[in-house]
Order: sequence, then structure tokens, then C-alpha cells
Amino acid sequence: MEQQQSTTDYYARNRSFPEPKNPDEDLVMYYGKNCRFTLKAIPEVDCLELYLRSKNPSRFQLVKKEIYESPEIRTIPNFSQCGGVPFFHNKRTGGTICGIRPCRDLKFWADPTNPDFHQ
Repeated sequence: MEQQQSTTDYYARNRSFPEPKNPDEDLVMYYGKNCRFTLKAIPEVDCLELYLRSKNPSRFQLVKKEIYESPEIRTIPNFSQCGGVPFFHNKRTGGTICGIRPCRDLKFWADPTNPDFHQ
């Protein structure tokens, strides 16, 4: 039986971006250590990161924060309605996503001005 990797191990080995210079980046993903829902979301998050890298890496960066090490999450609107992870917050637009969503939804959340998403 294949051993399931932890979310922390995955993100430690597979950082798509360098550590952000500014800890208050616009796009934030909150995750839980060893959370099965976060683990299921990894392929969609990888797809989002590829998209962000192709657009403009200096403008779009996804910062990943462990929920128990991020007390500011409780102040974000809509988090109390979600109550779990993964939880995505776009500080630029105020948009939030709760749970596992397809890559297309995550792309629109990150870049709602892109005309490709309004077809």
C-alpha cells in the first residue's frame, strides 16, 4: 500500500515560486498539515501555479500558509462560513474560494480581469 505524503512534505519539496519578498502577497492559499482535502487539491493548485507563472510571475504569486500558523485567517470574510481548508483568499479583489475547485475556477479567482474566462 502506497504511503500518503503529508501536505507539508509536498509543499516543502515542490515550491513553484521562491519565497515571497513581501509576506502580504495578494493570493493566499491556507492549507492544513496532513489534510486529506488539501492533498486532493494539489493537482488543481499545481495547474494554477503553472498558469500564474506563465502570466506574470512578478505580479501573480500564490503564497501558501499553514492554517494553524496563520491566526489572521479568522479575520477574513467568508472563512467562518467555510470552516475548513483549503481556503483561498485574493487580497486584491477580496474574492475567496472554499474547498477543492477546478483549475479554471482558481484561475478566475486569481485573475478575474482575464477575458478568456468571460466566454
